[in-house]
Amino acid sequence: MVTVALNLSRSGVRRAIAERRARTTLAALREPTDARPSGDATDVQRALAALSRRQREVVVLRLMLEMDTAETAATLGITVGTVKSTLSRARKELADALGADDREEVSDRGEPR
Repeated sequence: MVTVALNLSRSGVRRAIAERRARTTLAALREPTDARPSGDATDVQRALAALSRRQREVVVLRLMLEMDTAETAATLGITVGTVKSTLSRARKELADALGADDREEVSDRGEPR
């Protein structure tokens, strides 16, 4: 019983940290402008919208909020392997949708191999 309570408490703390980090990052990205998004930004938004919910969540947490794989897995309540495979599939779908060449391999740390 104590273990369950402790795990729930830890999960709540991790979630709060991730949410705070996400809010801070998104606030920094938002710039009050009257200009419409560029064509590239619109294309990326459409490509992200076409992804499944899980793929979109993994892409945002892993690539945009720069969480590591373990942190992303803990936040979403999935395994590290699921994060890696979901991110791989999402990157391929984004590359196809954007007409990009996704040949450059990226390590788990986000660094080119």
